[in-house]
Amino acid sequence: MTKNRTTRQRTTLWLSLSLLAMVTIAMVLTFGSDIGILLSKIKDFVMTPNAQTEWFLVALVFLPVLGVPLSLFCIMAGVKFGFGWGMVAIGVAMIGHMLMCFAAMHSYIKPVVKRFLDRRGYSSPSMNEASQVNWAIGIVAVPVLPYMVKNILTASGTLPLKTYLLINWPLQLAHSVPYVMFSGAVKQQNIGLMWLAVGLFLALWIGTRLFQR
Repeated sequence: MTKNRTTRQRTTLWLSLSLLAMVTIAMVLTFGSDIGILLSKIKDFVMTPNAQTEWFLVALVFLPVLGVPLSLFCIMAGVKFGFGWGMVAIGVAMIGHMLMCFAAMHSYIKPVVKRFLDRRGYSSPSMNEASQVNWAIGIVAVPVLPYMVKNILTASGTLPLKTYLLINWPLQLAHSVPYVMFSGAVKQQNIGLMWLAVGLFLALWIGTRLFQR
């Protein structure tokens, strides 16, 4: 069993590195041999407020569903839109992500997703609705599991859509506030807001760790 697991891990690593190499080569060929041009385009996409905004929004809607960390998009949203509009963009995108996860876990895609999670050691226990609510709050509130794993696990039970959103969305959005606030403060060169974001991040981290214990 251990040997098979090691083989699978090596295969996954090899496939991941191969995919990364292919994407890198494709990007270099697309943007030319001058790496400076490629880096400049990436910098504009991430840091320039008005550059590639429509592509950023498309990436925000779809890439987190594929496993790209949402925190990266939270930081970019703060840079591009500031704190207020950045939170609006993240909040709306989160609702889209959660609706997609809920639809996937209540359709023919559910067995495929559950097998994928089971192979990685994630599973949702069978329990009544009241217990599911408490379990879902605990899963979402503690910043240990990845963003999309939380969405999928909380959608894998029998909670209705309204309850799923009322549990998932506010808590997930709260975790994104320090990232958007900090990058928005950097954009505005607001030192006070930057330290407030750092303090809020520490408060959330310490609070959720205590809750986890």
